[in-house]
Amino acid sequence: AVEAVDDYTVIIKLETPFDMWWRWRAYYAIPRKYFDEVGREGFMKYPIGVGPFKWVEGDIADYIVLERYEKYYGGPVLPGEVDQIPAVDRVIFRFISESTTRVAALLAGDVDIIQNIPPDSVKMLVENSGINVISVGGTRIATLFFNSNKPPFNNKRVRQAVAYAIDLDLIIEHQLLGFAEALKGRPFLIPFPGTPESGYYEHIQSPYDYNPERAKALLEETGVTGSSIILDAVPELSEVAQSISQMLNDIGFNTSVRVWERGVIREEFIKGQRDILIENWGRASRDPDWIKVIASTGDRGNLGNYSNPAFDDLILTAMHMDPNDPKRYDMYIEAYELAMEELPVFSLFTADEIEACQSYVKNYYPDTTGRVILHRVDIE
Repeated sequence: AVEAVDDYTVIIKLETPFDMWWRWRAYYAIPRKYFDEVGREGFMKYPIGVGPFKWVEGDIADYIVLERYEKYYGGPVLPGEVDQIPAVDRVIFRFISESTTRVAALLAGDVDIIQNIPPDSVKMLVENSGINVISVGGTRIATLFFNSNKPPFNNKRVRQAVAYAIDLDLIIEHQLLGFAEALKGRPFLIPFPGTPESGYYEHIQSPYDYNPERAKALLEETGVTGSSIILDAVPELSEVAQSISQMLNDIGFNTSVRVWERGVIREEFIKGQRDILIENWGRASRDPDWIKVIASTGDRGNLGNYSNPAFDDLILTAMHMDPNDPKRYDMYIEAYELAMEELPVFSLFTADEIEACQSYVKNYYPDTTGRVILHRVDIE
C-alpha cells in the first residue's frame, strides 16, 4: 500500500519483508506519464530523467549529447559536499568499441576521459605527463553463461569441465597484468558495512582450481571430446575469450570465438542459438540476491535459460525473509553451493575499473560499477 502523507512524504507498506527494496528504490526514476504517452521507442529517442544533466540529442549506437540542468535539485555527491549543479555546461559521450582507438583518441586530445583501458596501455599513459590514470576495484563480473538447453552444455559435467580448464591465475597475471581478482565460480559480494551479510561469505570456496586433467576426464566421460563449440564475446572481453578458447582446445574442444555488440548477442543467446557467452555482469546493490537475476527460472538476466526449482525456491524464500534472520544467509549459501555444483554460469573475475583523463580535467573519479559520474567534474 502507498500513502501520500504530503507533497514530500510517502509511506510504502510491503506485504512481506524485502530487504532489497530500500536499495532498489534509489534506482533511476523516469516520469511515468511521459513514458506512457511516448512509449519505449519514443522515450529512447528523447529520455527524461532526474539527474544533473538533460538530454539534447543522440544516437544510442553512436553518441549522446547532454547539457547542464540548471534546475537540478539533487543532494550532495559525497559526504560533506553541498548541493550543487554541475560545473561543466555540456557533455558528449562517444562510443568507441576498440580499446586501442580509445587510447589513441585520448592521446590525440580528441576526448577528455576514457574508460576500459587495456592493462598493457597503463604504463604508457602513466608516463604521459598530460594524462591522469585512475583505477578502483570494480564490481563488474566477467561471467561465462552456458546454454543449459543445448548440447553439450545441457550436461553439468561438461560445464564443470570448462571451469576446470580455465587458468584464471595465468590470465590475470599475464593478460590483465594483475588488475583483477579471480572468482572461479564464487559469488562476488562487497556488503555494506554494518549490514547482516557483512563478513558472512568469506568461507565460500570454489572447487574449480585449474585442473586440465580433470577437465579432460569429464569430457571423455560425457563423450563430447572433439565437439565444436562457439564462444561468443562482447568486445571488451574479446582478448580474454581468445585465451579461454585456447585452453578449451587444449582439453579436447574445437573452439572458435565470435565477437558481437552487446545488444545483438544477448538477444541471440536468449533465443537458445549459441553455446557459451562471456559477458560482464554488474550488481551495484551488493546484495547476495544478485545470482537470482542470472540463474533463476525466467529471469531477465538468465541468458542460458537454466531452470532448477530447488534453486528458485531457495533464492525467492531468502529474498523475503527478515534480513536479520541468520537462516536467510544460510539459504543464500545453500543456493550458491547448488549453483557452483550445477554451474549455469561461471564467474571468472572482477577487473579493476581503469580509466584516464586529460590533466586539465579535475575532480573526476571512476565509479566501481563502471558508471560515469560527472556531477563534480570541472575543466581547469
